[in-house]
Amino acid sequence: MSSASSPCAACKMQRRKCTQDCVFAPYFPPDQPQKFANIHKVFGASNVSKLLNELNAGQREDAVNSLAYEAEYRLRDPVYGCVGLISVLQQKLKQVQRDLNAAKRELASYIGPTALAPLFPAGGFVQNNNPNHPSPSGIPYSNFQQQLIIQDPHPPPPPPPPPQQQQFLEPHHLMVMGEPAAEMFRAYEQQQMQPLDLMSFNNIGFEPLNGGGPVTATGYHQASPAPPPPPSLGLGAYHHNTCYPILLKPLGQAAPIVQILAGFLLGPSGLSHIPAVNSFFLQNFAADYYEFMAVLFRIIIMFLIGLEMDFPYFLRKLRPASIIACGSCLVCTFFAAAITSFVYQETSSHGSGFMMGLMITIILASTASPVVVRLAVDLKFATSDIGRMAISSSLINDAYGVVLLFVISKTRQHYSYTAWVFLGLLYLFVVAVVVVVNMYVANWMNRRNRNQKYLKNAEMFGLLAILYIVAMSLELMGFSSLIFSFLIGSMFPRGGRAARTLLTKLTYPVHNFILPIYFGYFGFKADVAFINSLRNFCIVFFVMLLSFGGKIVGTLAACYHLKIPYYEGVLMAFLMNLKGHVDLLALTIGSTNRIILSDTFFSLMISAVVLNSLIWGPIIALM
Repeated sequence: MSSASSPCAACKMQRRKCTQDCVFAPYFPPDQPQKFANIHKVFGASNVSKLLNELNAGQREDAVNSLAYEAEYRLRDPVYGCVGLISVLQQKLKQVQRDLNAAKRELASYIGPTALAPLFPAGGFVQNNNPNHPSPSGIPYSNFQQQLIIQDPHPPPPPPPPPQQQQFLEPHHLMVMGEPAAEMFRAYEQQQMQPLDLMSFNNIGFEPLNGGGPVTATGYHQASPAPPPPPSLGLGAYHHNTCYPILLKPLGQAAPIVQILAGFLLGPSGLSHIPAVNSFFLQNFAADYYEFMAVLFRIIIMFLIGLEMDFPYFLRKLRPASIIACGSCLVCTFFAAAITSFVYQETSSHGSGFMMGLMITIILASTASPVVVRLAVDLKFATSDIGRMAISSSLINDAYGVVLLFVISKTRQHYSYTAWVFLGLLYLFVVAVVVVVNMYVANWMNRRNRNQKYLKNAEMFGLLAILYIVAMSLELMGFSSLIFSFLIGSMFPRGGRAARTLLTKLTYPVHNFILPIYFGYFGFKADVAFINSLRNFCIVFFVMLLSFGGKIVGTLAACYHLKIPYYEGVLMAFLMNLKGHVDLLALTIGSTNRIILSDTFFSLMISAVVLNSLIWGPIIALM
């Protein structure tokens, strides 16, 4: 107990008088201020005080120690805390148990029944009815009295347990049953025990073990017979199971580039020439299905980018980021105007040459902000000044592309100038109103049930419903929802349960499921079979060359004006040259609306965009 002259660390930090009945005093001495600071930052002093008052005096010290440990790891890893360590240890323990079981089964097959006879006299299982020593699994037994007769000299391996009966054995099970009899009793025990509500941590997230089939050695559930998955799921599964962890991850390549390469290899440029693969990925409904899924993924990706972004930094660095983005966009626009007539003639296109010029401008000037963000995170420079500046500039480049995209999508409707102005103002008004309403709704949810750490699922789905309803409404009106999704995420109130819940619930599925499929679909759309002549090769080559040249010239000129070092300027230019976001959306809209009547043009432009990212992504990783 702290005296009046030496208050406890909790009272000292909260600047209040430490009384004799202070609930914090026995557990937070004055010489341990960091312990309480961590707990207060993660759980809150009021919540800890309420918890300690509800517990018995003998349990409070253990509760404080566990809270301190969890708070320390939660501050180290804001997403998973100590849960990630626990899950990894569970996986390692399970793998060791699996290897030990396999070794014991193999050893038993060599030993035979004669060598095990002294360990297993007749009588089957001997029950232990001592109520003072019950079995942890609910099946009574004594330490070395589990008896089982081996009748077959070459016993088959025990069948795998049913999907709903997978669980871990406690370590003290193995200590008590150290003899070979433990293995045979374990097989029986696993078939009798009820499943526990455990979670496994693998490449696709936290999963319950009691609902997805047996877990294999790699951490994935063994698939039970089921209808074939949607074709888009194959784009993500191919990345997780093949080239990325085996070939390219040890070489230091970032995940987005590998995911694009995985889709490229699965698409018409690679394995889709195989009839079985072609019939699976290129079904009759596949094109519309892929585009609809891309729209849904694009909305949540841009929302999460805005939610994760340091928006005050973006506002502080808006001027230099705008100069870099405008420099690269301006030079690329000049280059697009110069090459449009050449591409129009060589692809034998029909339609508006001005619309083709706008699409080529978007292709040359745009920067894929999701690719830049994930590549910067994977290469560990997302929090550096150059990384944050590149992300900010790529978002401004996307905004430039969205403005041109609005012109392309509305041209065929032949609006008057007044209608154009009205639609633009309507878009800005809807975005502003929804952003403000969403901020008020989030703050209202933060004020409700202050003692809860996270929002309920229904409340979280309500926030996401606002996002998707308005975003899809804008898409149906002919507007792109990219800017809206980013703004509603970036303007989201940060300090509260709403933002904490959305970050916790969205980060892992978006980064490990949605983005791999989205990037894989980007690579999947390329068909290099159209580059079958010198003319088509020259078109793709010149588009890629002018894209790189425009980014280099414009970005380096802007960096020279801003007095940014030469090396950082080159890296910035390479990052600005990553494609695969607004440019693909522009080509999709142009092809769907038949703005340009030339399939060769769209196929060559998509191939140029994909090859451009596949070339410059690995170069950035090696810098």
